[in-house]
Amino acid sequence: MKVLLFQFFPPTIWSRGGGETYLECVRRELPNAGIEAEVLNLEKPQRDFDLLHVFGSTHEVSGLVSVGAAMGKPVMVSPICLSSKPAIVWKAARLIDRLIPFPTVYSYRQKIYEHATRLFPSSRIMAAQLQKYFGVPHSKMRIVHLGADDAVGRANATDFVNVYGIEGFVLEVGRVNSRKGQSRLIRALKGTGIPIVFIGPLDPSDETGCREFLGLVEQNQAQCHYLGPIYDKRILYGAYHAAKV
Repeated sequence: MKVLLFQFFPPTIWSRGGGETYLECVRRELPNAGIEAEVLNLEKPQRDFDLLHVFGSTHEVSGLVSVGAAMGKPVMVSPICLSSKPAIVWKAARLIDRLIPFPTVYSYRQKIYEHATRLFPSSRIMAAQLQKYFGVPHSKMRIVHLGADDAVGRANATDFVNVYGIEGFVLEVGRVNSRKGQSRLIRALKGTGIPIVFIGPLDPSDETGCREFLGLVEQNQAQCHYLGPIYDKRILYGAYHAAKV
């Protein structure tokens, strides 16, 4: 069997995040199960594949999922879509979509879930939201929890401490933007004296949020350490061991 993998989320093109990591881990592990895996080449799209696996379910991938289904190929979708919006917002979106005569973001996402052969939400909460907000039947979903690289457990704190000289801190790893809450974390721990370490790229799509974060780091230099992205996994995983939280 040959699986074609695809992930597209515009805000992460220049600041890679969890979706890209998820795809890469699946691409690496599928051959161990005897399954051939390739990433979709947009310049020369492959046609000789048995199954399409799309990572993410933002409206931009609606057309791809629909075309894959029209080609008669099974389409798997890892939705990566846990929402913090109140239920009333989704009810309003559904109502508006029914009233206006042209497609909405809601309808594009609805088409993704309708044309997908199977959905792989990463938690029961995500599955429940898909069922409640988009009417996805539970029979169409299989929860696949996301784990950590087992190399994290084998890592050593000294690999990080020897480079940065910090330990016993609160650690947050992820793309820096308002939704991830780095600025809120700084405010929550301000005045405690507890060191905070942030690792991850700045999100170019959230200039205001990044500016706020960098300003707070500057104002609290004695407590806050922003290290940018760390691509050396030995050092990155060492940070997890050097952290207290």
